[in-house]
Amino acid sequence: MSKTFKKDEDINDRKEEIFFAIKDLPIIDFHCHLSPEDIYNDKPFRDLAHLWLKDDHYKMRLMRAFGVEHKYTQNINILESNETTYRAFCLSKVKYFLASLENAYGNPIREWSKLEFSKYFNIDLPLDENRAEEIYDLVNTIIVNKKLSPRKIIEDSRVEYIATTDDLLDSLEYHKKLASQDFKTNVVPTFRVDKAIDIRSDGFIQYLEKLGKLTQVERSFEGYLKALEMRMRDFKEAGCDFSDIGIDYFPSGVADYSNAKSAFYKKFSNAKLSSKEVDDFISFMYTCWLGKCAEYNFIAQIHIGVERNVNQKMYALEGADQGYDIVSDSISIKNIKNIFNETQKSWKLPTVIFYALNPCFYYPLVTLAGAFQGVSVGVPWWFNDHKNGFKKYFKVISELSHIGKIPGMVTDSRSFLSYARHDYFRSELSSYLAKFENEELDGLIKTAKDIAYFNIKGILDNKKRG
Repeated sequence: MSKTFKKDEDINDRKEEIFFAIKDLPIIDFHCHLSPEDIYNDKPFRDLAHLWLKDDHYKMRLMRAFGVEHKYTQNINILESNETTYRAFCLSKVKYFLASLENAYGNPIREWSKLEFSKYFNIDLPLDENRAEEIYDLVNTIIVNKKLSPRKIIEDSRVEYIATTDDLLDSLEYHKKLASQDFKTNVVPTFRVDKAIDIRSDGFIQYLEKLGKLTQVERSFEGYLKALEMRMRDFKEAGCDFSDIGIDYFPSGVADYSNAKSAFYKKFSNAKLSSKEVDDFISFMYTCWLGKCAEYNFIAQIHIGVERNVNQKMYALEGADQGYDIVSDSISIKNIKNIFNETQKSWKLPTVIFYALNPCFYYPLVTLAGAFQGVSVGVPWWFNDHKNGFKKYFKVISELSHIGKIPGMVTDSRSFLSYARHDYFRSELSSYLAKFENEELDGLIKTAKDIAYFNIKGILDNKKRG
């Protein structure tokens, strides 16, 4: 046996030992887009298409890339259709997805799909379009026999905590109902602020009118700030631990209260804001948001490196969040640094987790995080949560920061089957750590356990105590 082969064999053995130690740890999903209403109602899934393909933009994009007809790649809800129409459409949709999957070599969706079938259906069949009807009928039988529903999948996946992503106008009705029930998984809201801060949006005034109606505050800049804090308090009472923003725009300067107030009133006069006035408002609101996150003990999550809804025709047809976002190519670390420093003049800086859709941002972001304690760069998301994406991320964190302090994996998904991706992440983490062949295995296992579960568990436990 060659030394190279023996070394590879030893690494594989270590990987298996690390993975075995972490594969069954509970899941804390601290950023996702699951529906709390669906979790509360807990209706069994109707069929494979409903469970496997609905709301999964990753899969829709793969089908579009393969050239599948548009009507099968959009998120059409035909659950109320008659049985014959429903079956024909959904079977076709499953068949087209299987066709797109068959030779999508290297795409993580191919591996995720196999994991999903193995984990939730105990099926190891080739995912072949020629067997679409067989697969469709077989899985439908399993869904009925196992009574697969949102809560059943959550429980089977050992999910301990779910932070959904919620607009600040949300009533939080279903979070409150879930909290009053005997459901072991803690389902809490996340305070998403994009629409309330992005003054560039055409719908900004209408959105603030809804906010004013909900909170019963007068239309004024002071009333606007009061309304935001009222909703923050409502979210806190509903168990919220995180706030989130993803407008991906960091102004070059940081304005004071009076300049932000002037921009606010000018917007409501229907006058066009200058670029400086937009900067004034958004920069001031960034500092307010970060400061209030610290005050309310919310962890601030910032998504950067994404340009949203770039296909204007499809946006007009389907609306937002249909898989038409892309990786953006620029961001100013200097501007983020300025906002952090300005925040610290009047407030504390909260715990902050960045998620970068463009991996080119890792080096500047990780070094920025190293200059502000409590700031970190979270796991790869969307276009980066594949083998090479994880490897690149682990390497940068190892070299520039502290791999043992990675907060943990998030699904950032609307699909209940996406918890299989935690298995995928834990496998890649085990592979990466196993290559440190001169390090003690016990230490590597402890690090893997921390990243897979105990780091974010400790962060949340400390919040409750503090």
